[in-house]
Amino acid sequence: MRDDRGGPTRRSTPPPGPGVKKVGSDAPAILAVRFDPERRAELEDNAADVGMRVVSVRHLQAACSALLGHSFALVLANGSLPSWDRDVLLEHAARQGTTVTWLDDDDGLDAVIDALREAATARRVRSAGRSTALA
Repeated sequence: MRDDRGGPTRRSTPPPGPGVKKVGSDAPAILAVRFDPERRAELEDNAADVGMRVVSVRHLQAACSALLGHSFALVLANGSLPSWDRDVLLEHAARQGTTVTWLDDDDGLDAVIDALREAATARRVRSAGRSTALA
């Protein structure tokens, strides 16, 4: 569709339906490295429950680039990464002051929820410490 000036018209996005969790782009982010679509969906659902969003990458180079460009509350990485990739990812995350949690394919949903809650709690503690230091 085109508007009067020949440009594309803007369509308003319908509001999310019932049960859809909306997390803003300013929400703290979690970097998810090399997970299958089902596990990514679990991560996204549970992260939204604690007010966080998930950025997913498929390989090490993308993970390292993402860590350089953004601040993440947590890195969740697939436990099946080769040892070289693990070392490089740990090094990049340490430079950014971000914790890495390894999740294996056979880890249940409880492990995912625990990691997300721990990251959300640590984030709240850090931001509360900054606000009292500024006061």
